[in-house]
Amino acid sequence: MPELDSWQWIIASIGAFLVGLGKGGVAGVGNITIVLFALIFPAKESVGILLPILIGADIVASIIYRKYANWKIIGYLFPFTILGTFFSYWILSQLEITNSDLELDTHIRKLIGLVLLCMTLLHWTIKYLKSKKLETKKKRNLDKKASFIGVFIGFASMTANAAGPVASLYFMTLKLPKYIYIGTAASLFLLVNLSKVPFQMKLGMIHLNSLKISFSLYIFAIVGALIAPKIVKKINQKWFDRLIWFFIFIAGIKMIQS
Repeated sequence: MPELDSWQWIIASIGAFLVGLGKGGVAGVGNITIVLFALIFPAKESVGILLPILIGADIVASIIYRKYANWKIIGYLFPFTILGTFFSYWILSQLEITNSDLELDTHIRKLIGLVLLCMTLLHWTIKYLKSKKLETKKKRNLDKKASFIGVFIGFASMTANAAGPVASLYFMTLKLPKYIYIGTAASLFLLVNLSKVPFQMKLGMIHLNSLKISFSLYIFAIVGALIAPKIVKKINQKWFDRLIWFFIFIAGIKMIQS
């Protein structure tokens, strides 16, 4: 991996800061980091550099909200996320075998773009269901829903570190209270992200140089998490949310067209 220029460090630091904001309560903003990292790093390495930052932020969040985590839900979902992670790993490994480095970067960039577009669609689906009050009224077939959702979470997370809206849609159908939702999501994604590490190391996404970059950026994620509550109080969340997801949608299209 080549040395980073000053402007790349600045963008990477902003991206890590946004991860912290997302974990600290500014919904959706962390997904911008996926786009920023894919702009300044090769697509394959961008996923691996971001993962340790996410794990660090997940550790903090899971400790803070540990008493709210619903381990029954996590127990249903997590085994299926492993299947999704392995499926993504298999696809990425096949792409690596059959393509040059440049072609591989293009394919991974398009996969990331596709995942971002799917997450945008899911986000607005959730908004629509909430506005029409069409949420599931009963907590039924928990394990049946978990199988599909878990696989989707694992695949999207392994491919692009972007599976939040999938979990949000599932948790919404369960009508989880706010802090149960946050605590369950934090602990679930900590497990999911940790389970991805050996797969990403095998693919060469995570290595010594990428870890050096990840660890040097982690402080910015901590700062973002600490000031997030103050930012939430001052912004117009409705319009901020629209702006964030519009940007993610456009970025997803651009990455697919790369």
